[in-house]
Amino acid sequence: MDPKHIHIDERLVDTGCVYCGCLLVDAIDLDRLRAEGPAGSLDEAVSRQRTRDHVPSRAFLDRPFPPNLPVVECCRSCNNGFSLDEQYLACLLECVVCGGVEPEFFERERVARMLRDSATLRERLASARRSFDGGTAWEMESERVSHVVVKLARGHAAFEHQRHYPAPDSISITPLVGMSEDERIRFESGGSGTRLLPEVGSRALTRAALTAGTSGWEDVQPGRYRYASTIYADGFSVRLVIREYLACEAWWNEPG
Repeated sequence: MDPKHIHIDERLVDTGCVYCGCLLVDAIDLDRLRAEGPAGSLDEAVSRQRTRDHVPSRAFLDRPFPPNLPVVECCRSCNNGFSLDEQYLACLLECVVCGGVEPEFFERERVARMLRDSATLRERLASARRSFDGGTAWEMESERVSHVVVKLARGHAAFEHQRHYPAPDSISITPLVGMSEDERIRFESGGSGTRLLPEVGSRALTRAALTAGTSGWEDVQPGRYRYASTIYADGFSVRLVIREYLACEAWWNEPG
C-alpha cells in the first residue's frame, strides 16, 4: 500500500495553502475572473492559484525521479517563492561535497547545469569559499537555508499528518560530519523521549505500520534525501538529511 494514495488523502483539500494558509483558487475560478472580474482581483487570485509542490523539491533529487514523490497543495506565490533558495542550497551542498564551484567536477549533473546557467550564483558561491591551512570552509547564507528547511519540514508534516503546521518553534542545521558520535546516534534514532502513535487515518500511521521494525526514515532517493517524522509526548519532530551531508531538524513544542 502506498501511503500517498490511502483514503484520507482528501483531508487537506480546500483547507488552504500548507505554507501560508491562504484560500486557494482553482483554475476554473481564474478563468471566470479573467472574463468578468477587475484586474486587481485577478492579480491577487493568480497569486493564490492552487498548485502542487513536491516535498522535497526536485532540486535536491536526480533523474529519474522516484515514483510517487510526496506532494502538498499550496498557492502559486509560495510555490514560486522558494525556488531560488532551494536552487542556492542544492548548489551550495554540491560545492561543499565536491570541493569547489567548477561544475565539471560535480557529481550531480542537474546541479552542474544550474551553475552553468547562472554566472551570478556561481560567483556568489565562489565568494563564500574560505581557504585555510589544511582545509576549506563555506560561509552559508543562514536565512536562505533556514527558509528552505522550514518549508521542507512543514511540507513533510502536512503530508504525513494531514493538517497544517505553523512555523516550527525551533530548528537545527548542522553537517553530519560536524556531529559528535552521541549527537549522530541521537539524530539518527530520534532520541529517547516517549513516542506517541500518529493519528488514526494519517499517512504517518499507515507508514509506521508498514515499516515496523525499520529505522523510521523515508529514503526518498539514496544519497540525496531522506526524512523522518516523530511524535513525542512533549512535541513533534521532522528530521531530514540533504545530500547525505546536511542534517536538519524542526521541532514543535506541541505534539500536533
